[in-house]
Amino acid sequence: WRITNGGELDRIDPKVMVLLIGTNNIAGDPKAVAFAVTKILTTIREKLPKTKVLLLAIFPRGKSSDAPKIMENVKAVNADLAKLDDGKNVRFLDLGEKLAPGGTVTPEVFSDDGVHLKEKGYQIWADGIGPMLKTMME
Repeated sequence: WRITNGGELDRIDPKVMVLLIGTNNIAGDPKAVAFAVTKILTTIREKLPKTKVLLLAIFPRGKSSDAPKIMENVKAVNADLAKLDDGKNVRFLDLGEKLAPGGTVTPEVFSDDGVHLKEKGYQIWADGIGPMLKTMME
């Protein structure tokens, strides 16, 4: 709503946008989440046709209330999102293995809620997107 009605993308012209979205809806139907992210990405590209988008995979989760199905949903959505990478204007990057090697969310990287990153997690994120972001900015 904010993108189409709230003016969030009005009067800006970024070279690259980083999009990380979907974790708040991951308990639902993975196809619906992937569809919604695709719609948002399409809208961004329509409103900002010169802007490249670095689409990040949904990060792993280890929230204590998450059912085992949550990580299955994350993998399913990420598989669909990976297909949106066109090699030029939209690039997909999955940092899941760097953030949670072997699928294990650790307290060194994630806060106690198992969703939000700690300083080490943010550093992994920054280091992970750096090379691709640099290439996209050229």
